[in-house]
Amino acid sequence: MLLNMKLGSSLLLSLLAFGAAVGQPAKTSSVQILSGGEIRLAGDSLGTVADLNPLKTRLAEICQKGSRQVTVEPAKSSDFSDVLRILRAVRELGSKRLSLKVAGSDGDFMVMIPVFADADEDIANLRPNPLTLVVRVAADRRLYLNGDLQQSQGALLARLRQVFRQRKKMKGYRPGSNEIEATLFLKPYPVLSFSDAIDLLRAFHRVGANPLGLQIDDLGDGHASSNRRNRTKPCS
Repeated sequence: MLLNMKLGSSLLLSLLAFGAAVGQPAKTSSVQILSGGEIRLAGDSLGTVADLNPLKTRLAEICQKGSRQVTVEPAKSSDFSDVLRILRAVRELGSKRLSLKVAGSDGDFMVMIPVFADADEDIANLRPNPLTLVVRVAADRRLYLNGDLQQSQGALLARLRQVFRQRKKMKGYRPGSNEIEATLFLKPYPVLSFSDAIDLLRAFHRVGANPLGLQIDDLGDGHASSNRRNRTKPCS
């Protein structure tokens, strides 16, 4: 039997069910957060995380020209609160594809960030995928997989491997493909450092979770989710 889902409706509406990207590639704006908090956009320095206004102004100009895909690449030593502030600010500007780039010696990969749906969005794009997995890191650092407490990180990874094997056996494929549905979101309590969050995401990637997403709302840091609905499928 596939993993029993125990997610509330509010969390489900904030999930994205990412498929393979299709269509012609669009221009992506690259935001870097360097050690020490310096921000760069396309190689140009835009001050530091202490003041996001220069970044917002530049990105707003880019979005007005029709390019609304953004990748944020923080240094692993970045403060998690700064990373979250930048991701939320970029999303508020109207980004329609927002990714966090995880770089490492064993290869880079992208982590998707939920973005807001348009007011006239097709309702089909707002439906949550019931096979999406969510790992929550609680305030006491305990790990939960779709509401089920995991005894350790090792136990969690073993459970994920088991879920993916079950889905392969039962043909739990992603809609429109012959790949198993292995979408996984991390919902970290801010007690977790950004470095620890990256290590967790990389561990999930290694056991087969793909694509990966990062929740940035309702994490317990005082930032509440917007009343706007999140898209549950990637924008074209």
